[in-house]
Amino acid sequence: RLSFAGFFQPGIIDLEGHLGSPFAERPEEYPVLSTLAPRAGEQCSVTLRLSFSMAIETGDVLLLSCQGSGAYTLIVDSRLSFRKVAFVESSGLGDKLNISAASRGQSAMRLEFGGSLAETVLPPAQRADLVFWSIPTIGINTWSAETYRGSELTNTNDGSSEPR
Repeated sequence: RLSFAGFFQPGIIDLEGHLGSPFAERPEEYPVLSTLAPRAGEQCSVTLRLSFSMAIETGDVLLLSCQGSGAYTLIVDSRLSFRKVAFVESSGLGDKLNISAASRGQSAMRLEFGGSLAETVLPPAQRADLVFWSIPTIGINTWSAETYRGSELTNTNDGSSEPR
């Protein structure tokens, strides 16, 4: 019985988000346009607030995809950032996380967490904001997020989260 593999239940990823038009980045220049929702077919920022029930360690991988008839084009470029959210909301965003990002087709991306060996990058329940740009489309979509440690699934949202 000592060599029994056992059962592992992956943790849960809580995901919520919002879109911001390019005009929302500069409300002083565009006081009216900055209040409007992003338009389909035009680049916009996506902010996803994520928290994981299982810790994220150095070398873990986050796979993020937008699926469905209205799947967005996800843009992986220098505007992408991932930051811890301070536990006291009024103190703003915390440390920027060391990640390497790569596109996995039009509607998916792969993020690998870097840092010191065997370091906990995000402890359980620590919130972090992932900000990137995308091109939204008209239609229904679902966001899927999964983390892996090697080939082992460690956290998932089971594709059940839609940005609000």
